[in-house]
Amino acid sequence: MKNTDMPILKILDIIHITRENVKIKTNNKNCYVLSCRLQGESLFLYKNARYYVERGDILFIPFGASYIQECEKEELICFHLEAYCNLSDKLTVFKSKNNDQICKLFFKASEEWKNQSEGFSCRCMAYLYEILSTCNIMETKRDTDDDHINNIINYIENHLSESDLSVEKICKAVNLSRTYFNKVFKSFYNTTPIAYINTLRVKKAQFLLESGNYTNEEIAHLCGFNDVKYFYVIFKKITNKTTKEFKNDRVSSKMSCNIVDNLT
Repeated sequence: MKNTDMPILKILDIIHITRENVKIKTNNKNCYVLSCRLQGESLFLYKNARYYVERGDILFIPFGASYIQECEKEELICFHLEAYCNLSDKLTVFKSKNNDQICKLFFKASEEWKNQSEGFSCRCMAYLYEILSTCNIMETKRDTDDDHINNIINYIENHLSESDLSVEKICKAVNLSRTYFNKVFKSFYNTTPIAYINTLRVKKAQFLLESGNYTNEEIAHLCGFNDVKYFYVIFKKITNKTTKEFKNDRVSSKMSCNIVDNLT
């Protein structure tokens, strides 16, 4: 018999859910779950990792999973599944390239299951396998916030000197929606991406100022500021000092250290 990558599954039920302002704790889920949000978004906490699920994302929850879910408002459809083969043991979020098509497939399956006209179970299975063709729940790498934030930070650090570095450019480079990007970033750093970028740029500027090898205009350019006046504003805002005050303080500090070294 020809081998296939498709799992052998049984649909236990398909449910259409609408809810608001909930925090749900689930222990040892007794089935596999494949879901899609038609509207809204949710945060899942699972094994010390955070997962944001948006409209059109496919969420896979493994058998026996314990997790916490939080949402303000959402509408979703869930397949509850039984499997006769080994599926992934990792909670996974699959980002679809066609959110509208995925939502339609889940909705059509839900309507078939609700109406239960002749042959409905076969049609529901057909929808399920069409959905599964867009993702792999047999063997998959967990798509965690940790993975995303590492990609984001690496990109920022490698492109810090580019004056056109923006949230839009970062999102495109790491293949994330702006909503998801902002939430992941906020959860890790409790600040905005632009504030974080400016902080890194100012830290780099401090190093260059201390070296004494560059003019303020050169430092502004090397740190990604295309306007030296704006560089002065951001530097003062973050350090509470002007560039001149910072350099004077560093000179005074070095002189004090030299005096102490000479005395000892």
